[in-house]
Amino acid sequence: MFLLAAILAASPIALKATRMFDARTGAIVQPALVVVEGKRISRVGGSPPAGAQVIDLGDVTLLPGLIDAHTHLTFEAGPSWYRDTMDSLLRWPTEQAQYAAEYARRTLDAGFTTVRDLGSAEFLDLGLRNAIDSGAVPGPRMIIALSAIGRLKNLGVGPIVAADLVASRRATALAMGKPPMATPPTRSNSGSNRRIAKTTSRTRR
Repeated sequence: MFLLAAILAASPIALKATRMFDARTGAIVQPALVVVEGKRISRVGGSPPAGAQVIDLGDVTLLPGLIDAHTHLTFEAGPSWYRDTMDSLLRWPTEQAQYAAEYARRTLDAGFTTVRDLGSAEFLDLGLRNAIDSGAVPGPRMIIALSAIGRLKNLGVGPIVAADLVASRRATALAMGKPPMATPPTRSNSGSNRRIAKTTSRTRR
């Protein structure tokens, strides 16, 4: 059984379909053939190579992998913003990581093979990306940002959020017996930055 699986994995796979969308020309190609060797598409069109495992998908249209340039794959927005907020506050990161793996699988099943993930918490995006890259969980290729980047006073990034993040990481470092992280430098001519420093100071007391 294991020998058969190894042979099938090593042999090329030829996917046949009624039609395929060619993104380079914007045309529909009929019939369609895509040859996969290992983890790469080696050829499009022509005839199946000798010894290939042929999979006939029937009356379907093959598409290139889609790319989503703005995701937060480790979280999911539901019909209730209040419920989403409470879930994010009450779930431990280890629990949220399980949900993140499911969100990644759904995204891949929807046809997205690459995402640009623009912010997460507790390094969940880093862990998810590494798990996908190692083959532990199915998901799209992830280009990650770790922490979200934006202007102060911008939607989603404000003084309270920044202060809470600094205080949380300081508390975590102290609990692990490590020196706390340094407070980010602030500019005296920025009212928003002064409020961050003041709020951070209150949370340390």
